[in-house]
Amino acid sequence: MSSDKTQWFDHNYYSTYRIASRVQRLALCPDYRYLEALMLDDGIFEFLPHWQKDSALHKFIRYIADEIMESDNSGDRAVLFGADMMKPKKTIPVEAALVAYGLREKISFEIPDIPPTAHTEGNLTRFETAVEVHDACYEHFLEVRLSQAYEDFLKKISKEVFYVMFTNRVTLQALHEYLSRYVMGVGHDTEESQSSRYRKYLERPGAIKRTKVPKWVQRAIYFRDRGMCTKCGRDLTGLVNRFSSENFDHMIPLARGGLNDVTNIQLLCSGCNNSKSDKFQLSSSRYQDWY
Repeated sequence: MSSDKTQWFDHNYYSTYRIASRVQRLALCPDYRYLEALMLDDGIFEFLPHWQKDSALHKFIRYIADEIMESDNSGDRAVLFGADMMKPKKTIPVEAALVAYGLREKISFEIPDIPPTAHTEGNLTRFETAVEVHDACYEHFLEVRLSQAYEDFLKKISKEVFYVMFTNRVTLQALHEYLSRYVMGVGHDTEESQSSRYRKYLERPGAIKRTKVPKWVQRAIYFRDRGMCTKCGRDLTGLVNRFSSENFDHMIPLARGGLNDVTNIQLLCSGCNNSKSDKFQLSSSRYQDWY
């Protein structure tokens, strides 16, 4: 049984919905060039182990959050801080975020006070951040990016975004459909050095082994889906129908490159599960209202 400390976390909502929106957009309409680095150097292997609590969605969120942080910390965005409100100091967002999350005691970087460059075209004047400012901010971000504090920050961010996205089955299914394209290519490489890394997870090339769904996954899915079949809405709690039985279904079937991952599972009744079998079907976007 988990302790209370592992069951609760403080949600700071730092760019939560902005990151979630980007995750949803890229899951539903993958930009393979934007996501290329995620799968470099056989990146799909990180997703293969069965039933990781650091789920596929957590990994995807961290990748997107890191890309957003890289974009935000190039010098064009500034966060004000300091005791003197008349002459506040400026820093980059990642510095402020680390302090806000308790991962740093104080701000360790100030944006250089270099006036922007003015560009006049006809009656319009544009102001651009000085190149020296861009360079200084980005170089500092790269240093922060290598720190343990930054890794811990991304873990906290991934947990917060996961919390608001876990109920979005349509996006979860789309994410696993994207990942399945890489999973289906695993195992076709004949090099022994490569095969030893993933063989224990595969039933055959391109298909993950079926393993028992752990209790923690069953509980997470059961309560997320409120004890009801996500397709037909049948009550599976046993409170009103003693013949009900829950089935924990892979939204992207294992035979089609699906993963043994908590974010690839939905709750179905026996009838809906049997009719689905190993076929691909869109997950339901229907949810019961709160009140």
